[in-house]
Amino acid sequence: MSTAANKPIGPYCGIYVKQESTAFTAEQWAATDVFRAISPTTMGDHTRAREEIAETRCSRGKHAEVLGALEPVEWGIQARLKGSGTAGTAVPGRKTLMEALAGLSETVVGSTSVTYESNEQNPGTTGTIYRVSRDGKFGELLEGAICQQVELVCTRESPGPTLNWTGIAARKYEFMQTTLNGAIADGVVTSMTLATDCIRHGSEENAPTSLPLWVKIEDEIVKITAFNHTTLVATIVRGEFSTTPAAHADALAVTPYAEAGTYGEGGEAISPNDWTVVDANLGTLKLQELTVTLATGRDFDPPESGDIARTALYNGDYAGTGSLSYIFASDAAKYGLQRALDAGTELDLTVTMGSVAGSIFTLNLGKVRLIEGVPKDLANGEIITVTQNFRLRDNIDTLLGQFQLVET
Repeated sequence: MSTAANKPIGPYCGIYVKQESTAFTAEQWAATDVFRAISPTTMGDHTRAREEIAETRCSRGKHAEVLGALEPVEWGIQARLKGSGTAGTAVPGRKTLMEALAGLSETVVGSTSVTYESNEQNPGTTGTIYRVSRDGKFGELLEGAICQQVELVCTRESPGPTLNWTGIAARKYEFMQTTLNGAIADGVVTSMTLATDCIRHGSEENAPTSLPLWVKIEDEIVKITAFNHTTLVATIVRGEFSTTPAAHADALAVTPYAEAGTYGEGGEAISPNDWTVVDANLGTLKLQELTVTLATGRDFDPPESGDIARTALYNGDYAGTGSLSYIFASDAAKYGLQRALDAGTELDLTVTMGSVAGSIFTLNLGKVRLIEGVPKDLANGEIITVTQNFRLRDNIDTLLGQFQLVET
């Protein structure tokens, strides 16, 4: 039972997001790769499925089975809109999510703006996502992560405008705090024995290799690259993260490693009331909520022979959808708006969030097609909240309506 002294205050201090130099190969992160998220952040689980084979036999039932492939791990990150505090300077974690994982292009104009928008090319980038529990005992790492959906939500209710990223990863690894079972004699030794079976990797391999787990022993960071679940012997790389290899005594704590984060967010968090929506023809639209969702079209190829996890990806078409909600009263003064926002209407929307330099976000939606109109059968004077869905469109040669987020 938890007590007032040991209850955690927030499960995680931050989440690290790092572009992988080689796709589907975990990357060592840095202190500046940390990113503040709204809890809870989703990092799913995966195991290899066991597939039964219906071989002929004398009795009823099935006795044969084989291990299937590892299915992708689902993940999700939600964060408040907050800039770096300096126009033209990107927030590292958000940059990685937008560019490397979602596959958007980034254009930086120094001291002026950072723009993320639909990329007409076929990015082959993936990312590493990592977090450690606030008590420092449990670490989770996703390898080969891609973002399949970016969602912007502006609301008049707390916590104000947010960006939400959801996607999948090829692999997940976990490490639970343990202790050394035997001393490490000096800084040259490349293996260590652990006291418990503290590693999960989804596969049922007894001695997996190519593990990407960084752990801390006193002042040294080591990387676990292989582990034997029977002997509890781990193969390690010494002196990671610029630390010095050293001898370590028996029974010392071995904990998942996370650097003290250097957050790149120095701007103002945007309040629930500090956002506006303007149409090029109608002017300012007084909305209660606006949601814009961009499906990035990114996915993994099916597994190939010899692979237990996904090792390749493809980029399909972008698809943008959304909805806008507003107060509508059925009096004569509203009839013009009713017609202007009828089904089939095309809008040119500019969404401006924030007003302090270094934390101003502008979403440009050049071609928005309303899917349905406002209700026509309201009683006189009736006031309701209308929600209209829309889709984003583009021209044959230009992604006008898909997604363009500018930070200034």
